[in-house]
Amino acid sequence: MTYKELDEAINRFAAGLARLGVKRGDRVALFMHNCIQFVICTYGIFRAGGIVVPLNAMFKHAELEYELNDSGAETIVVLDSLYPEVGKIEKRIALKNVIVTSLWDYVTEILPCLYLERWSNLR
Repeated sequence: MTYKELDEAINRFAAGLARLGVKRGDRVALFMHNCIQFVICTYGIFRAGGIVVPLNAMFKHAELEYELNDSGAETIVVLDSLYPEVGKIEKRIALKNVIVTSLWDYVTEILPCLYLERWSNLR
């Protein structure tokens, strides 16, 4: 991903948050591992005027519920593999927006590069 593509992705995410009603000062939780979406979401939240609430990807539902309630986050961005923990508490917390992403969303762009790298090493 080039810096231009990253900037465009950040702008799209910030605009998407605005369409969902996220405004200056709103807290947006990030429940994911270290991945490109974490970077896009972090800067997109900043660009939309929000406050980033990073959550430990190892949290189980009880810890997650506590952190979300304590932070006042009304929007969460979660990796699909971690969504089951959010699903366990979704009805008990005040979330207005749940955005689900997948590591596979960007893998298709990376796979050709990995393939070429491996192929060149085999020669």
